[in-house]
Amino acid sequence: MKKSLAGLILSGALLLAGCSANNNSTHTNSQSDVSKDNEVTYQDNVANTKRMRVEITDHKVINPGEKGNEEGVIPIMVFWYTATNKTDQGLTPSDIWGLLFTAYQGNTTPLEGQDVEESIRIGHPLAPIEQNHSAQNMTALKLYDKTAPFKLVIEDKLTNQKLGEQEFPIK
Repeated sequence: MKKSLAGLILSGALLLAGCSANNNSTHTNSQSDVSKDNEVTYQDNVANTKRMRVEITDHKVINPGEKGNEEGVIPIMVFWYTATNKTDQGLTPSDIWGLLFTAYQGNTTPLEGQDVEESIRIGHPLAPIEQNHSAQNMTALKLYDKTAPFKLVIEDKLTNQKLGEQEFPIK
């Protein structure tokens, strides 16, 4: 109960902070005088906003029965990433991923998360990251189809600013 209440309070604080913050980003591809820390971008598997940064370091489809999905009945897409918290608000790696990424496969319904076997886990998804520090983590998502491409939409959900999208083939 305390954890869910704390999460709700943190989410509300982040939402209010996002609504009241000045938006210094530009929507052009040209270089500006805005420092790299304030740019809102997604390029080369790195999502960067004023409050957070995520670098996707690896991704892989894991089929049922394979290491990491031994007990699964459907394939999963796993992303390993490094999350950086630029705020003083104690965001967790899972918070940061959820505030930036939504995954789809062939329709408009976001894909659901999936637990994975301990053998492929890294990091602590619910451990707060101190300001200007980073932590490694991973997330897994259930795939509905073994052939349809997987799309990751990158959007700063605090400002509703879309950073981009990337399609990942299912191998």
